[in-house]
Amino acid sequence: MKILLVITKAEIGGAQAFVLNLARGLKKRGNDVVVAAGEGDFLNEELKKEATIAGYRSSIGRGMRSEKIRTYNFPQNRLTDHRLNHSWHNLENIVDGNLDNVLEEVNKSLI
Repeated sequence: MKILLVITKAEIGGAQAFVLNLARGLKKRGNDVVVAAGEGDFLNEELKKEATIAGYRSSIGRGMRSEKIRTYNFPQNRLTDHRLNHSWHNLENIVDGNLDNVLEEVNKSLI
């Protein structure tokens, strides 16, 4: 759905902040939102900046526990690759550069 929000002043104040928050919420729900302001273009610039940041976050991730690739557990001397669902119990050797076992398992998963 396309939504046009019109305000008479672009200076940030209580009403303008409310419109900006309303536009954010509508965009999160998948609507196409344009804010028309009488003076300046502050609100549209903010919305564009947020859309750009959201694009970065979706490609980078948020560092959530479920997005982990590997866990280096030094107290248990273990490396776990969550994509391969495999663990190695020689973390000190791996950190020292002995990656043969890890690379072998990665190559197996690629084939």
